[in-house]
Amino acid sequence: MGHFEQTLAAAATVEAIAVRQDGFDAFVVACYGDPGLYAARELVDVPVVGIAEASLLLACTLALQFSVVTVIPRIVPMLRDLVRRYGLESRCASVCSSGLSVLDIRVDQEQAGEAIRGGGDRPWGRRNGRGADARRSRPRISQT
Repeated sequence: MGHFEQTLAAAATVEAIAVRQDGFDAFVVACYGDPGLYAARELVDVPVVGIAEASLLLACTLALQFSVVTVIPRIVPMLRDLVRRYGLESRCASVCSSGLSVLDIRVDQEQAGEAIRGGGDRPWGRRNGRGADARRSRPRISQT
């Protein structure tokens, strides 16, 4: 999802929460760009959690530096903007693309895992010669 899709998704997210705001104790924005997160928080009096914000903040508890691995390359600038918006730019060593689409990952998880790991030649966390402090050796990929 690029900036255009992000804008459309934000409107859809806020609309979906608006019509259901009385029926839930919390909401999760389960799209990694967290579309509409801040607007949704303004709309309701219950917690609204974005999976990107949650995962980035969790990464900060695990290491001083982290990297974000995403799908197709056109997502990278949007995620860099998101990291900056959350005030975590100094903690983020890099944002890299696996080159895979979401559907590629669902079709062949083993190949996707290899592509994400990059056989050790990916620049995960390379900024000023310094890399991410923590990285899973075998990424877990779930279809749920």
